[in-house]
Amino acid sequence: LVAVTDHVERAQRAAQLLVALGRAGEGAATEELGLYGLLFSEVDRGDVTQFIERNLGPIRRYDRDRGTALLETLSAWFDADASPSGTADRLYVHVNTVYQRLDRLDSVLGPGWRRGDRAMELRLALRMWELRGS
Repeated sequence: LVAVTDHVERAQRAAQLLVALGRAGEGAATEELGLYGLLFSEVDRGDVTQFIERNLGPIRRYDRDRGTALLETLSAWFDADASPSGTADRLYVHVNTVYQRLDRLDSVLGPGWRRGDRAMELRLALRMWELRGS
C-alpha cells in the first residue's frame, strides 16, 4: 500500500508541474521531470512563468532587440560544463565568438552568473523553459 501511495503522490506532483508548465493534458515520465518535479511541484503556472522571466527575461529581450543568440549560448555554455571550446563546438562558432558572447552575458546578467546559486537558478530556468516547450 505504501508503494502505491508513493506512486500516486509522484504522479500528482508530475501532473501539477505539467499544468504549471502549460502542458495540461500531456504526459511525462517522472524521469523526464526529475528533480524539477520535486522542486516545482507546489507551484502554479504563474510562479513558473515568473521564475523563468526573472532569470531569462533580460537575455530573451536582449536577443530579440539585437538579433543575437545569447540564450542559445547560455544553454550551450552550461551543457558544455562551462567550457568555452565545448560551447563553441556545440554552437559551430569560433571560440572567440563564445568569449564575446560571454562578455555580453556578463553585461546583461551582471557579474557572478557563472557560479554558485546564480548559475543554479539560470540552469533551472533554462530547464523549465525547455520542459515548458517555449
